[in-house]
Amino acid sequence: MRDIMLMTGWIRVPVMALAELVVFFGLLKKYLYSRKHVALYMMFLALALFYEAAVVCLGRFLGNGTLLEILNRIRYILHGLLMPLLLPICAYALEMRDSGKRIIWIIMLICIIAGTAAGRLTVIEPQNVAGILRYAPAESTPLRVSAINTYLSFGMAVPVVITGIIMIFKAKTLWMFLAGAAIGGFSYLGLFTGNNDLSFMIMIAGNLLMTLFFLLYTGRLKRSYL
Repeated sequence: MRDIMLMTGWIRVPVMALAELVVFFGLLKKYLYSRKHVALYMMFLALALFYEAAVVCLGRFLGNGTLLEILNRIRYILHGLLMPLLLPICAYALEMRDSGKRIIWIIMLICIIAGTAAGRLTVIEPQNVAGILRYAPAESTPLRVSAINTYLSFGMAVPVVITGIIMIFKAKTLWMFLAGAAIGGFSYLGLFTGNNDLSFMIMIAGNLLMTLFFLLYTGRLKRSYL
């Protein structure tokens, strides 16, 4: 399996990036149909994840240099800026009261500030794996910054999984749970299988599955006539 990923990674990532773009337009259509906040936040998240995958693809064509480094820096900042949107997605999916939503928004803003700062402070260096050139975190990245990045990549799956379990009983839908399981499971898959150098590719697949399950979840949203 590892050999296949190493040989085909350069084509797998562009395919996943295009698929993420398709999911984004699907979520855009669902938002215009329902006018629901939950669909709007899912749409923004899918767009950010498309950008991440697209920048990873571009390294093969741009080559190492200032432009690629800037695009990757934006990728890290966007990750910290928009991954916290998973929190209000959970809040709106659970139809929390306004007081509960306000608390979630405060927590989200704290995560955004921390995540954006971490994206700016992460030390990045060029790395070429499976024919894909991208800027990855260097070992010289401060531990606190690495901890924030780790939480945004792995920890954000926890509230989605918990929300998904509640939604199984509350709304009789599995999609939210599967979205959380996808981002959480795929985030750890590279580490557990000894393919840590391929984790970026595995996480792109997990992100795609997450947003795809989000799209399937929005199928339950009713049309807005406003």
